[in-house]
Amino acid sequence: MKPTPDLWHKYTADYELITVKDKKGRDVKEARYIGSYFHVKGSPGAIRTKLFLTLACGIILTALLVFIQLDTHVTAWTAYVAVPQTVALFPLLYLLMGLTSLPYKLKPMERPFYMHGIIRICRCAVAILVLCGVSFAGDFIYRAFTKDWFFRPEDIRYLIILGGILLLAVAILVLLNSIEITERHNPAVSKE
Repeated sequence: MKPTPDLWHKYTADYELITVKDKKGRDVKEARYIGSYFHVKGSPGAIRTKLFLTLACGIILTALLVFIQLDTHVTAWTAYVAVPQTVALFPLLYLLMGLTSLPYKLKPMERPFYMHGIIRICRCAVAILVLCGVSFAGDFIYRAFTKDWFFRPEDIRYLIILGGILLLAVAILVLLNSIEITERHNPAVSKE
């Protein structure tokens, strides 16, 4: 009987414990993966190009989001502009962790790698998109309330960089959603 996965043990249903002999002849319990594999479909060249473009977008997005934290502009200290923009650093950290788990060698992925790679990046890109979109809208809300529609050079730079962050998050989503992934059952399990 397979255990039902919960929050702490999400992928336990994809593994089973088996007993094997070690080098000294002792019985040792070992986890064996019995879950599905996720395969990337398409020509390897096109897939690698999309994955490396995703990586490039992620690196540029990181640089822009870190730089925008250091930039000063009229709404830099307004809570509904600064807080969402600062909170966006957390999904950015997870996005960077997900970029390291992408299938650059195009090997079939086990469920944990698929979830920590492609799915994590998509969720983080959406979170960054929403949080930075709130900051973008907050800038105009601030200007509407204060009736300060004079844009200084640093304000224009801020809005251009924030717009670039939004475009890069959308580009990451489009690139990853254009990669077709198929789920196949583990052949080792179906033979038994």
